[in-house]
Amino acid sequence: HYSIFNQDRNVGFALTWDGNLFKSLWLWEERNATQDFPWWGMCDTVALEPWSSKWTNRPLDAIKRKEWLRLLGTATINTTIRAYAYEDCFNSK
Repeated sequence: HYSIFNQDRNVGFALTWDGNLFKSLWLWEERNATQDFPWWGMCDTVALEPWSSKWTNRPLDAIKRKEWLRLLGTATINTTIRAYAYEDCFNSK
C-alpha cells in the first residue's frame, strides 16, 4: 500500500492492492516540464501505479522469462484495488 499527504492542503490519498499480483510500484512525475500541449508548463503531478512487474525496455524478453504478466485473448484476472481519500489529515482535535 501507499499513502501520500499534502500538509499545506490537509488532504491525503491511499491505495491498497494485492502484492502477489502487483509486485512493483511505478512512479512518474510531470513537474511543469511539458511546456506545450496539453499542460503548457502548468502541471505539477505525481502518479504511483501498482504494476505486475519491474520496468524494462525489453518487454518481450521479460515475458519469455515469465517476469511480466501476460494475458491472452479473453483471459481475465480478478483482484481488488482500494482507494482512500482523506481530508483533515493533520487536524489535532
